Amino acid sequence: MNIEWIAAHSPQAKGRIERAFQTAQDRLVKGLRQVGANDLDTGNTFIAGHNPLDYLKALSKYMVHCHIKDVSPALAAAARGEETGIGSSEVYVGGGVNNENIRKCMEYFHQTDWAGVVSLECSGTGENTRKSVEWMRGVVKGLKKGGSALEL
Repeated sequence: MNIEWIAAHSPQAKGRIERAFQTAQDRLVKGLRQVGANDLDTGNTFIAGHNPLDYLKALSKYMVHCHIKDVSPALAAAARGEETGIGSSEVYVGGGVNNENIRKCMEYFHQTDWAGVVSLECSGTGENTRKSVEWMRGVVKGLKKGGSALEL
């Protein structure tokens, strides 16, 4: 897995990126619907009161994309089982209460040779992005060594 951080450092660049991604996302979603493919959001599944790994095991053969999102302890305490999703998380991926579920999902992807796309979602601060990428690199490194991501 090649994990790379690409940041937009100005409002103008961010706008261009968002416009381009909106176009690409629109085509991607329509294409996925045509072939009956799905995606999974680990944060939304968790905040809805479910175990992301259980959903992953049931849906992985239909999935082409997985949003990896963690959940802050405060948000989990206030909304878990009450809401069906959150737009973005204030904590970096790996820094919340959903991190063990995320590790287990990544391990399952590795064990099953899943060939889909994974994206990391968090509040867009440079620090959150950096920590998310670092955390995920550690998880992936553990998988590449043939060990369990849970051993990290």
